[in-house]
Amino acid sequence: MTLQKFYDYMLSFYGETGVYAKYVGCAFTIKEIKEATARYLAIPTDHRPEFEGDTVDRERVRDIVLLMRGQKPWEYVFTPDLLNHNHLLREI
Repeated sequence: MTLQKFYDYMLSFYGETGVYAKYVGCAFTIKEIKEATARYLAIPTDHRPEFEGDTVDRERVRDIVLLMRGQKPWEYVFTPDLLNHNHLLREI
């Protein structure tokens, strides 16, 4: 899957007309999705599976957006060492 298709996939769930938009407090913007995806892809591959643009990737990127917003992630899809060392929130 290309990154653009993944961004569109994310928007279909969390964008203004996405099926989960009302549950995330405020719809995700394309800028947030791109930033969160870049942060996710910057995680060493020994801490995450290979990117396939699937449901697992969508949920992890969703939780990174929520963390970027200062909100609690919906699921615990990251290892504690990533969360404890702020790998997901560092500047890229």
